[in-house]
Amino acid sequence: DKIGVVQCWNVASNEPSMTNKIGSKGTNNMIFLDSKGSVGPRILYALKNGAVAVYNLKRQTTEFQTEMGHFETIFGVQYSSANKDLLASCSYDGTVRVWNSTSMKLLQVNDTNFNSAQAKLEKKIIYSISWHPTDSKIAMTTVNGNLMVYDALRNKQLSHVSPVPGEASFCCQWNQIDPKLLVMTTAASAAYVIEVKDYPACKSLEVVK
Repeated sequence: DKIGVVQCWNVASNEPSMTNKIGSKGTNNMIFLDSKGSVGPRILYALKNGAVAVYNLKRQTTEFQTEMGHFETIFGVQYSSANKDLLASCSYDGTVRVWNSTSMKLLQVNDTNFNSAQAKLEKKIIYSISWHPTDSKIAMTTVNGNLMVYDALRNKQLSHVSPVPGEASFCCQWNQIDPKLLVMTTAASAAYVIEVKDYPACKSLEVVK
């Protein structure tokens, strides 16, 4: 949305059940968070100014908002499975930024444009991210068809694999039960299973299906 308004809909109705003004800046990505007890429904969303925020729909208040970070459109936001104080965002600018959701401070910028010899040869646009289920590693996929694994708190690329070089990948997911496995999808509607060959180091990836 260009004006910072979010609407909630019941699929059986032609009118929104709720309309909330969530800020003066436009938004471009959001996900629902788990609602527990009296907290009410909440959304995690990305703003066009490069910040991320959590909004409580029931209380109609912003629970927290980070400082501005990304310079381009944010395509994904996700909390860490291992540490709920860690929040990551990925962007057209080729970076994955890690935030502390309690202090609202930026902890680390993982810059894929300058972190390896390969990265310097091609523009990175990060479309998707997925946290490792038990530690601070994070997987990401790019416009060039790469799946990369980073140590998210050190801006260190650990490994990468390209099942179909040059074919954009819009989604990746780390298996939350068996962290030796990841899956990524491509623009051609193909899905690839990736195996970590040297778990838990994650320095060697191989396409297995």
